[in-house]
Amino acid sequence: MTSPRSSTSPYAVALGRRIDELPPRVRAYFSPLPEGAVGIGRGELSHLGTPGRIRRRVLAPLFRRADQDGAVCADSARNIAFSVRNRGGDGLIRATRTFHLPDRTWVMHDVVSPLPGSRVRDRIGRSGILVAVFAVDVEHGALVLRSTRVGIRISPQLRLRLPQLLAPRIRLTESDDVGTDRQRVALTVDMPLLGRIYAYAGTFAYEIRTAEEESP
Repeated sequence: MTSPRSSTSPYAVALGRRIDELPPRVRAYFSPLPEGAVGIGRGELSHLGTPGRIRRRVLAPLFRRADQDGAVCADSARNIAFSVRNRGGDGLIRATRTFHLPDRTWVMHDVVSPLPGSRVRDRIGRSGILVAVFAVDVEHGALVLRSTRVGIRISPQLRLRLPQLLAPRIRLTESDDVGTDRQRVALTVDMPLLGRIYAYAGTFAYEIRTAEEESP
């Protein structure tokens, strides 16, 4: 019997042999998916959104547009259920994250592709309204992404790369939630002068299923 073929994971490409430094649970999340399979995670976020009423008001126009495109949630909430679905193919990882907010369900979309030099590119939102380039690293057994460039799609024909003095600093950490059957995720977005403008954190259990096993 032959084993199922696997698609390429941009994270595995970026890390190379360093992927073996990750704990098994986290390594499985960032490893290539078998062809035709889907990775499914379900868990809870302790918090999601933009801290501070003033920051929410200042950023409201941008957040509304990003929210509608499935890139950044304009709401703030605590203790919310969420799920993630990862699909591979063509060297990409396509992910949808569903957040069950108190008064609505919001879905985030992104597509991750490999870049040279231990980096990946993440197109965030249905139209790719945000594009971030991340340096990929392993620190103390956790996978860490740090943004090195961030761009905004102004229109279908125009994309603006934000200068370093204005660009948000995005950091994503995925680690093992020791003592449980879950892994931990934490994302922060900080901007010069404004400070932290967006964050979420929580834990989830992840499994890989074939297309036939996937539940709706």
